[in-house]
Formats: sequence, structure tokens, C-alpha cells
Amino acid sequence: PLVGDIYYSDGSWSSTYDANKTPIGVVVSTNPDYCEKDQGYGHGLVMALKNASTGITDTYQWKKTRDASGVLTYKNSLKKMYEDVSGKSNTDAIGTTKDTYPAFQAIGSYKPAVPAAPAGTSGWFLPSMGQWWDVLEKVTAYNNTSLGISSKHIENSEDLYFTTGEGTIAVSALNNVLSKNSLSPTLYDSFAAGMLFWTSSEYSASSACYLKFNAGGNLVLGYLRKTDPSCVRPFLAF
Repeated sequence: PLVGDIYYSDGSWSSTYDANKTPIGVVVSTNPDYCEKDQGYGHGLVMALKNASTGITDTYQWKKTRDASGVLTYKNSLKKMYEDVSGKSNTDAIGTTKDTYPAFQAIGSYKPAVPAAPAGTSGWFLPSMGQWWDVLEKVTAYNNTSLGISSKHIENSEDLYFTTGEGTIAVSALNNVLSKNSLSPTLYDSFAAGMLFWTSSEYSASSACYLKFNAGGNLVLGYLRKTDPSCVRPFLAF
């Protein structure tokens, strides 16, 4: 698989759209470390074509209360966020059926096809901050651009990335990787300025890690109160 390949409900992929199959995602990384290698996968990371919602503007709380999950290790520096590589592990630890975790419950309810995810894959999960970070780097490279987050992989004294203009770059790259291979816009949810997305990484007892494409064109990787609303984009690995 290559970044930009279309991924189908039967577990196959192609560089151009096959109208005889049901597309469910797009390959956004082939870095084994961020493709759930330790969970037995490692070939590719797939971003769902649509948000886990009934509409692109639907949002969810990470948790209904601002207290600790009790099962995840806090990722409270940029280095720890980048090194959190398994959204599957995080999602499995939280579970996808608990009413108190709406973002994770939305993952459990996500069914773009029958079956919800191809056999032999990880199934859908809420990506970790490290996976989202890796995806942003991979899709901007695919779009022949880059982001400053690449210089923050080992930053252990900062817990927030905020850079002017890079939100616009990231949104353009994500939309390009969705549209470049002849997919109809009706088949996917586009990204836009002002959108927030949860990760499965926990920052503290009261906050979880998220990313935001600021309405002013800025890119934000940091943390948000668990009870605040954000979008949920499912991922899977194969």
C-alpha cells in the first residue's frame, strides 16, 4: 500500500477508484510503528472517509465527566504525544460501549459497510495523538508540503503546538489525499478550518489530547477538556 491509496470494504486497496467496490477509507501512513505493528498489523493505517457521526458537524465529548479514565497513561508533553503510537490499544482499554465515553462509543457505532471493518484488520479505533501526528506529516509530504511539527518529536518541556498558517496547509493536504484518486466528494467528509478532532490519548484527569484546524488558519496539537465537543474520525490498521 501507498499513502493516498483507496481502501475498500473487502480489505483491498487501489491507486484509483474502483466503482465496483465500496470505498471506506484512504491509506494515510505506511510507517509500521504507527500502523499498529505491535498489535500484529503494520502494513498501513487507514483513515475513514467519513466522520463517526450522522453528519459532518456532529461532535462528541471524550468523556461526560472531567475525571481520569484510570486505564491510560497521561501524555502531557509533545514527546509523549508523538510516542503514543497505538490508538487501538487506547480504544481497547477504554472500550466502545460505555455511555460515559461518547467519542469512543461513536467509534463502536461506526459502520460504513457490512461488515463494519474488513476481516483481518484491527477494526475501527480512535487514533492516538501520535498516529494523527504521523498522518499529518505523511499527507503533507504527499501534497509536497511540510509542517513544523517534525521538529518537535523529542520536545519534553512543551505540551502545546500552535503555529500560524499550518492549519491551512494540513486541511489542504488531507482534502487532497481524499480527492486525488477520483473519489466523488459525496463519498467522503472534507476537512475545514475550525474543525476539532479528538484523539484517544489522555492528557490529564480532566483533559484529553486533540488537534484543531483553527479558523484563522493555525494548527493546534494540544489538550482540551474532556467534556468539550469535538469531531471523531475513525482509523483502522491492516
